[in-house]
Amino acid sequence: MPVPQQILASLFSEASVEFVVRTLQPRGSGYPSNYKLDLAFPFLKLGIEVDGMSHNTLLMRGRDKKKVELLESLGWCVLRVSNDDVLQKTTAVFEFIISQLQARKHTLSDGVV
Repeated sequence: MPVPQQILASLFSEASVEFVVRTLQPRGSGYPSNYKLDLAFPFLKLGIEVDGMSHNTLLMRGRDKKKVELLESLGWCVLRVSNDDVLQKTTAVFEFIISQLQARKHTLSDGVV
């Protein structure tokens, strides 16, 4: 597990690491049978992807977009944070994730999702 992902996992011990989400897509649909999230809060359907430099390529941006769109269609909210931000702005990333967790809890308790 990359260091930035380890840092977030240590800050959010209640998160599941490398959580597998079944896509429920049929074979030949152009989607895999599951996607892995770097960190996840399954009870809130909130996932966090920690992106390194490879995610800056056009190919990876397209794959990431496709992944997020499918997961969102399954009721997930996916946050993307960069390795650099986790390493250099750890507190800000931590506070951002906390705010998103709180918003997600509020949204789910209101029955919006």
